[in-house]
Amino acid sequence: MTQPENKLKRPEWKLTAIVFGVAAAVLWWLAARRFFLTLDEGIYLAGAERILHGQVPYRDFFVITGPGSFWIHAALLKLLGPTLAHARLALVMDLAFLTGAVYWLTTRLARRSFALGVAFFFFAFETRPLFRLYSNHRWDSGAFAILAVVLVFWGTEDPRASSFFAAGLAAAAAAWITPSMLALVVVMGIWLAINKELRSKLLPYTLGLGLCSIAAGGVLFFQGGLVPMFHDLAWTSTHYPSANRVLYGYGAIPSGGLAALLAGASLSQSLARTTGLLSVLLPPLLPLAVYFAWLVRRWRGSDFDQREKLATLLLMASFAMVISTYPRWSADQLLFIAPIFYVLAAYLLDRFLKPKALRTAAFACLLGLGVSALAYSVLQVRSEPTLETRVGRLRAVPADQALVEFVSRRIQPGDSLFVYPYLPIVYFLTGARNPTRYSFLQPGMMGAHADSNAIDDLRAHPPKWIFYFKIPPPTFQGIWPSANPQALEETSIDQYIRAHYRPVDVLQHPVAEFYILTRDEYQEETPEKVFGERLSPRGNRD
Repeated sequence: MTQPENKLKRPEWKLTAIVFGVAAAVLWWLAARRFFLTLDEGIYLAGAERILHGQVPYRDFFVITGPGSFWIHAALLKLLGPTLAHARLALVMDLAFLTGAVYWLTTRLARRSFALGVAFFFFAFETRPLFRLYSNHRWDSGAFAILAVVLVFWGTEDPRASSFFAAGLAAAAAAWITPSMLALVVVMGIWLAINKELRSKLLPYTLGLGLCSIAAGGVLFFQGGLVPMFHDLAWTSTHYPSANRVLYGYGAIPSGGLAALLAGASLSQSLARTTGLLSVLLPPLLPLAVYFAWLVRRWRGSDFDQREKLATLLLMASFAMVISTYPRWSADQLLFIAPIFYVLAAYLLDRFLKPKALRTAAFACLLGLGVSALAYSVLQVRSEPTLETRVGRLRAVPADQALVEFVSRRIQPGDSLFVYPYLPIVYFLTGARNPTRYSFLQPGMMGAHADSNAIDDLRAHPPKWIFYFKIPPPTFQGIWPSANPQALEETSIDQYIRAHYRPVDVLQHPVAEFYILTRDEYQEETPEKVFGERLSPRGNRD
């Protein structure tokens, strides 16, 4: 290892702030009020509302992640009001920060003009999968993780105890949101330990870790949620992997293959589909390309200068982030950790593309693809109609608008409601109260014990309404290919619902048939014809 060069150019803080602001403004327009059907978003929004009603994570409701995202969204809803746009402010800040961080880190390793192109390309393709722009613990922890990396990176250039203390705070926050981000906590500590000139900074880094953890753990301890947290996370460590494990890059290639994707498409449709395909291919392909290119570079014996040293820090952090997504290494999950790979890819391209003409061509290519991807997102969102709801004015495609109207017609704020098996966003849309400790019951993962606990809660506090559907087998197998298909068979909860509740309404949605059920004492009519044979255990398979 050669001696590092003098400090690099001064950080581009002002332009980074501008990149952040522009990204936040565009993202607010794209995603703040856009509703679409997703399984996971409601976990955090419904959980946040439960906190506002005095409940405590783990103690009062089941959680498989850290408490951080629930606290963040509860604070937003408390301060700003219970609307989807206010809840999505966390997403807006997360992605805007990630875009600014991609720009800032790239300027430390490559040319400023190239860094601007990479940041724009990153933003355009990170937002191109519109179906991933929703509140999620992975966006929150990803932003804190990159903040920790930025602070350690900056501290490596200009060692100050305050930088490493703040890095410890940020890394711990990422782990309190997504526990598997402990991998990053460890890797950042290893980086400080192996660099002789930075070893003294292990202490402030550790103090930052400790302060954040004492604060978060102390809140849970005094609320009675600390011991239940360890119980829920232990349960998750044994149950989550088997039901959610997928091969690396799962879901990147569309069903039917690439030829089917472009078959019969016009030029504009082909361009739109190509950018959509790239947006899901890049998250799994970038890590492989970066690691391969890095091995080639080291095999050729390139000089280990200051930029190479700092890029090595990013490489180590990237390993931790990949590990943090295990066992769900799908293209969707890898999207959340893609930012650091855009920076590394930019650094390697800048080093490989020595001739100015090649760098100009690469910049033009990034710009052109980015414009195409962002234009599609803007046109797609702009084409969607709006509707007024309990959680503010929303944009949504007609099918999802129909779902919002369907649940809002009968279910009123404050009503008791149980959603089964897995669509907790309905709690947030309606403002209804869940009498069980489960916001969702994932088929193939939860097991008989969780079902029994949920039934005990339903018997103790019978809800007025049940929102019910059966996950179609192709959908089930597409989301959870490792889960046991027998999980779709009739469970004890299905049997309880069929024995005590009757349907009052049904919605035909492209995803599934959705039912609203109520208890006999609430029922004003007996519309057995609503179900027919469709609520049989295998009804949705026909």
